[in-house]
Amino acid sequence: MSTRAQKHIMLKKRISIFVLLFSLAIPVSAIASEQQGGKLVGKVQINGLTVSNAVVYLVPSDDRKLRPLPMIQTIVQKQTRFKPSFMVVTVGSTIRFENHDEKIHNVNSQHPPNRFDLGSHLPKMSKEVVLSQAGIVPVRCKVHEKMKAWIYVSPSPYYALTDEDGQFEINNIPFGAYRVETWYFNLSPIERQAGSTHIDILKSQMEIVLNFKSANPGKDFSDVLIRDWRPVLAEIKTSLNKAIRQWEKQKKTSATVFVMTARSKLFQGSGFRNAIAKNQGETIAEKYDSRFDEIRKSIQGLNKRNIEASSLRKEVDGLLSDLMKDLLEIGNP
Repeated sequence: MSTRAQKHIMLKKRISIFVLLFSLAIPVSAIASEQQGGKLVGKVQINGLTVSNAVVYLVPSDDRKLRPLPMIQTIVQKQTRFKPSFMVVTVGSTIRFENHDEKIHNVNSQHPPNRFDLGSHLPKMSKEVVLSQAGIVPVRCKVHEKMKAWIYVSPSPYYALTDEDGQFEINNIPFGAYRVETWYFNLSPIERQAGSTHIDILKSQMEIVLNFKSANPGKDFSDVLIRDWRPVLAEIKTSLNKAIRQWEKQKKTSATVFVMTARSKLFQGSGFRNAIAKNQGETIAEKYDSRFDEIRKSIQGLNKRNIEASSLRKEVDGLLSDLMKDLLEIGNP
């Protein structure tokens, strides 16, 4: 072998050794962190106590669009139970339901916008459903009332579940500004909104503590049927305003009809009252019934007191304002 060839071989060996030493000197995690983005670690506390199985996810603060990869997950029906009973998936994911029982089941969810009904589910068979919208999906069996499961559909690929100590970790987050959102069974929509926060992922690892306050820590909001009640409230407002205008024209009969329409057809008939009763309690719903009734009595002149337009409007505005507050507690899509 020539001297030139020997020198070439020696040079290649030295380069190989240098590359090896360089790779050993830099931790693999540091390289991965620089390539893949940052990490967010933290914990979730409700009324000062940490909670497990809270879903924490990040949504860009700007106009960046997230395209989470759909998943395929399986929930089995075994021993008249759903297993697992809780899971988190991304938007567009497919859930495969497998019946491992010797019984017929009926898997369904009545919550929009992921409402589905798989019909009769025979033993040894599997059926699938695609969950295309974000939010909680309570899963039930029409045949067996005790069978319950929940699926949380995350709008973001950057999510995590808290562990037994309330800790979570989200990895590989592209650097940028995000809104940190949390979902938990005992938090109402307005409580979740109040506890959300903004964060800038600017370095390899950041820490955060998410604090929430719950007025009803024992209440389960996962079964709350979410509906946008704002159009109903707008109709109630219109009907009550018409009642006042008719009353000002001394048309007590037509004014009374508008009040009764607001109460019976809109507040009660739409299901708005039942939603308040279920989520806020029957006592609150009954108080609203009484307030509608007091407005009717004022218009009919049955309150044994002189009522002025300003006080009547104040009464109506107070009712509408409180209904709006409870509407936000119930939540909207």
